[in-house]
Amino acid sequence: MNLPKILNYDLSYYNRVSKMNKKIEKYGLLLTQKDVAVIIEEREHALIENRRVELDIQVTEQIIEELSSSPFVDKDNFVESIIEMQEIFYYIKSETDDRINDEELLEVLFECYREKCRGSLELLSGRETDLIIRQINLL
Repeated sequence: MNLPKILNYDLSYYNRVSKMNKKIEKYGLLLTQKDVAVIIEEREHALIENRRVELDIQVTEQIIEELSSSPFVDKDNFVESIIEMQEIFYYIKSETDDRINDEELLEVLFECYREKCRGSLELLSGRETDLIIRQINLL
């Protein structure tokens, strides 16, 4: 593990994401130190790419918790699913100028993910993301 790289992050973010293991272990999932570092690094990349500033890691925690209980996720795609869901979330937040709060957007995203996309992040990031953005921007 590349410890100096982790020290560039807010250590409290790293610790908070690591503590999610207590909640997700009942689903047979585990985030390694490397997984946590990658999730935080990719979150930062998504924020920069979408020109956003977030002062908390709560959205990532909620994504981890929601995905951990999903029948569409397993140990082989868990980390990648978290990363992709973060990217989708921050993209929609930017494209809708924050017209919807985080909790509402997460609820909409996960409903689409489960019901309309049947666990396909490809469908969610394409067709459904466009529909979500259009619906929110009409509000």
